[in-house]
Amino acid sequence: MIIQGEKDESVPQAQSKLLKSYLQVAGVPNELIIVEGAPHYGEMFDADYIRKRIFYFLRTYLKS
Repeated sequence: MIIQGEKDESVPQAQSKLLKSYLQVAGVPNELIIVEGAPHYGEMFDADYIRKRIFYFLRTYLKS
C-alpha cells in the first residue's frame, strides 16, 4: 500500500509510481493512492475512503 500526496515536495510522485510498477513486475500485490491536493503528510490522509481502501487491502493480502 503506497499512499502519496499529490503535492508532496519531499517524495516525487514518479518515485511512488515507479515503486508500484516494480512491485507489479515482481508479482507483489500493491495499490497506489494519490491523495488529491495533499502534501507529504497531514489530515488529508485521514479520509474515510482511504481508511476503507487500507482495510480492504489488509484483509485481502494479510491472511493468516
